[in-house]
Amino acid sequence: LLYSTYGWELLMKKIRIALIGICVLTMVILAGNILHNMGINNKINSHIEIAQRYLEELNYEQAIVEYTAALEIEPNNQNIQDALEQIYLDMAQMQLDGMQYDDAIRILASGYRQLRSETIKNKKREIEQSLKKKKKEEDQRKECRQKMKELPIHIQLHPESSKTVYEQIYEYIREEIKSGRLMQNEKLPSARFLADYLQVSRTTVDMAYDQLVSE
Repeated sequence: LLYSTYGWELLMKKIRIALIGICVLTMVILAGNILHNMGINNKINSHIEIAQRYLEELNYEQAIVEYTAALEIEPNNQNIQDALEQIYLDMAQMQLDGMQYDDAIRILASGYRQLRSETIKNKKREIEQSLKKKKKEEDQRKECRQKMKELPIHIQLHPESSKTVYEQIYEYIREEIKSGRLMQNEKLPSARFLADYLQVSRTTVDMAYDQLVSE
C-alpha cells in the first residue's frame, strides 16, 4: 500500500511537471508569435509612413514602391490596396490633364496588373473608348477637309465678325451664286458634311441653307 501511495504521488508529480512544461512552452510560443506579429506590423507601418512622405513630395513612383513592399508582407490589407489604387488613378489623371493619353493608359494597365482593381480597369476602358472616339472624329474631319478641296465653295469663318456664323455661311454662298462662281444646279455639300468641316452645329448650316432656299 505504501509503495502504491508513493508510486501514485510520483506519477502525479511527473504529471504536474509535464503540465508546467507544456504551459511554459505554450507561453514561449505565444510570446514568439506576438513578437513576430509586432515585428511584421512595425515593418508594414514603416513602409506606409515612408510612402506617405513620398506622397507629400508628389513622388508617386517611390510611394508605390513602399506601399507594394507593405502589401507583400500583408497581401490582403485592403487599406494598402486602396491607397495604391488611388495613387494609380491620380497619376493617370495627371497624364490626362497634360493630354498624355497613352501614358495614362500605361499607368492604369500597370495598376490593374498589380491590383486587379475594377475601378482602374473601368477607368482605362473609358480612356481607350474616348481615344477611339477622338480618332474617329479626327479621321472624319480629315476626310471632310479632303472632300472640301474638291467642292466649289471654300468658306472661311471669322469669329471676330459682328455677324453670326449662319449669316456668314449664308452670305458667302449667296455671293458665290450672284457672282457666277457657283453655277446653276451645282450641288452644294450636305448640311451635315459642311457642319463637320466647319466644326459648327448642323442647325447653323440648316439655317443658312433655309435662308437661301427661301430666296
